[in-house]
Amino acid sequence: MAAARSKRKKAQLEPTVSLSASEWEEEEPEIAKIAEKAAHAAYDAGCTKFPALRELPRVEIGLVFSDDHCLENLNRDYRGKPRPTNVLSFPYLLAEDGVQSTDTVLGDVFLSFETVKREADEKNITLAAHAAHMVVHGVLHLLGHDHLEEDEAIEMEKLEGDILQELGYDNPYKM
Repeated sequence: MAAARSKRKKAQLEPTVSLSASEWEEEEPEIAKIAEKAAHAAYDAGCTKFPALRELPRVEIGLVFSDDHCLENLNRDYRGKPRPTNVLSFPYLLAEDGVQSTDTVLGDVFLSFETVKREADEKNITLAAHAAHMVVHGVLHLLGHDHLEEDEAIEMEKLEGDILQELGYDNPYKM
């Protein structure tokens, strides 16, 4: 069994973390490492919808740690909602019917410091735990997972909870 696993191709995930709001690192000095670990875990668990991704030699994801101003502008411009939000995902590689390109850029995930921090405080959890959850959530969106329909939401929440528990965080849907 171990030999079979070692022969299986697996794309090398390369997350790039950008800290465009200094509050992230001031509040949580390990935020880049937390984000990279969460992105890897979400990618490993979430590729089920598009197994062809595993055939690519390298897959890049951008993780942008920004602020309410940035996410409010993105949310307004791309979703028609003129207010900040916790996380937004912008997939570049996938379409509804699967992998459409040999390009290795999967997409970008943006997080807002103020919104994620406020939600963490309201839930009485650490910024690290909530940021990891938002990275997992965003990466799963890049991989084609969604929560528009009830059955999709149930599936995505279960996957998020399992990934977060694997990372050592509480399942946010069972708190």
